[in-house]
Amino acid sequence: MSRKETYPFPEPIGQIPVYAMDHEEVHSLPYYLPKKPNYVDFKLALTDDSAQAIRLFHDIGLLDTKTIRLGKAEVSPLSLLLRLLPSPSQIAGKIHGSAGVLVEVKGKKSGEQRVSRLYATMTHDEAYERHGSNATSYMTGTPTAVCALMIATGRIENRGVTVPECLNSESFLTEAAKYDLRIHEETLQGAQWSA
Repeated sequence: MSRKETYPFPEPIGQIPVYAMDHEEVHSLPYYLPKKPNYVDFKLALTDDSAQAIRLFHDIGLLDTKTIRLGKAEVSPLSLLLRLLPSPSQIAGKIHGSAGVLVEVKGKKSGEQRVSRLYATMTHDEAYERHGSNATSYMTGTPTAVCALMIATGRIENRGVTVPECLNSESFLTEAAKYDLRIHEETLQGAQWSA
């Protein structure tokens, strides 16, 4: 919840605030990529009010996982908080706007500075209409389901715990498109974006 910046997401999202968060990709990408990146971060889009609420939950201990006695039961404050918050299915059809997932890579190719972005966006309304879910839940859960189907049909042969960056990205992206995850790519060379 640090390093806040306003990030220019593609439409229909547009410019929104994002905050640095700890996430597994920050640790796994440098380890598994053949060319080691100099820097990796993960940022999550939050309204300033949401960020303030999360900080408050942290400050008063509601994000703790250590159990405490509450009456005759032992519970963690985090499990109690999660029990009180609405599930994604309870908010489907009630929230509007858009969600997105985006990867941005900065570096050099053939000696030229370049920025590439790979992303998917979806509105909450279209996710609810097509899939009975909000867009955040659909775009988070669908890649895992796609990988499970690819394992079940023998298209992923890796066994054990495997991070996504160890998989064949082209076959995954082709399969994901069949499940309404529309992946877009754009590259910035010099001063112009080319899709």
